[in-house]
Amino acid sequence: MKKWVVGIASGMVVAGSIVPTAMAATASTKAQSSSIVVNNESVAAPATLQQGGSTYVPVWYVMKALKAIGLQSEWTGGDWFLSTTSMFAKPASAGKTVPGQVTVYLNASKLVTVHTVVAKDPASKHDTTYVQVGDLTAILQKANVFANWSNGSYQMQTPTVKTLDTAFQNTQSAAQSQMTGNLTELLHFTMNPQSPSTTSTVPQDITIQMKMTAETGTVNGQKAALVTITPQTTAAAGSALPKSIQEYIQGTRVWLNQGQGWTEQTSSEQLIQAMQSQMPLNNVNFSVLRNIQSSSTANSTNYTATLDANALAQVLAPMMNSIASTSTQGSAISSTQIASLLNDILKQTTGSLQITVQPVNGQDRITGEQLALDMTLPMSTLIASLGSAAGSASSSSLSSAKQIQSISIHETMSATYAYNNTPITVPTGINTSTTAVK
Repeated sequence: MKKWVVGIASGMVVAGSIVPTAMAATASTKAQSSSIVVNNESVAAPATLQQGGSTYVPVWYVMKALKAIGLQSEWTGGDWFLSTTSMFAKPASAGKTVPGQVTVYLNASKLVTVHTVVAKDPASKHDTTYVQVGDLTAILQKANVFANWSNGSYQMQTPTVKTLDTAFQNTQSAAQSQMTGNLTELLHFTMNPQSPSTTSTVPQDITIQMKMTAETGTVNGQKAALVTITPQTTAAAGSALPKSIQEYIQGTRVWLNQGQGWTEQTSSEQLIQAMQSQMPLNNVNFSVLRNIQSSSTANSTNYTATLDANALAQVLAPMMNSIASTSTQGSAISSTQIASLLNDILKQTTGSLQITVQPVNGQDRITGEQLALDMTLPMSTLIASLGSAAGSASSSSLSSAKQIQSISIHETMSATYAYNNTPITVPTGINTSTTAVK
């Protein structure tokens, strides 16, 4: 990825240690924990100040964050110099230092003079200078850094990452979308040494392949999606899979067709309610991406990123809890045990993603994704997560489980997206006018 700015930060000192006096109003300030996040990466967790209804951020931590994206920065106490060029630029002479103020320069040109507050940083125990969030955001915008304060977090983005974030938002808010994709799952079972493969009843490798299509749109004012999954291979020799499986979602109602007609899946509707924020159900949540890199061609920008397992678990937590509660009704396995197991699986997941962004109808949108996921599940962890419920399993199931040392899963998916003005229609055989039976 070509850096949008070059150079490294210089002259970083504890901001405020050069300023001898603090504003009288600092006595009424209140420190609160926060985080500074750059391109989805948390780089600092400073204490912010609340004063007069405004939030103040410590400059020293902001400079640390700017260094992470290559923006040169120097603090002298009364002046703050920023530079987006390879040659650090400073004016020939700066103004007189005024307590409670700092003058900001960008590429040697005076930008603005803003109010500051000096207070003791709880982490370093040093007096540190704080700048109001609104002033800081305006300063960074002039340096082509997009910043936003939300829920105790100060988010910064470089231009290319901001474009990707916007593309995710535009994709999820599209009136209609169409997806086609291919998914392959490779399951490898590592057997216990005490269970020779010659006597094992468990296949060591299973390949599952399927084609997927999805349409999203609006029906009667509600978000709707029609997903079709067509298996391409059987899960094991001699077994047969349905020709295709279809799922239709409208609002929070779900219907399933496994080749024998449409039936409403009331047990799945709680799950859909938890997934509403993820509609149209066709791409990875932007917040789980890390190490975002980009390269551009004539008409598209291609991104690569890794998936953060902890962030993935957090994003999917509502869905995992819904799966746990609906799948354990009438079961000896508790929803807490299932939720814990699913959470453990997600936290052991590693993955990478390639994304293509192109302008569509005047907006940047995602037009392609290639996803790779890997996880390894020790069978001991699986059995421990299920706890005493494993004791209720059949003897043959337990015998098979004991043959396995671990399960490795490698999943790849490629998908392309279009945004044609094609309204989604309710499949024949579904009556959405009736009330769901609960």
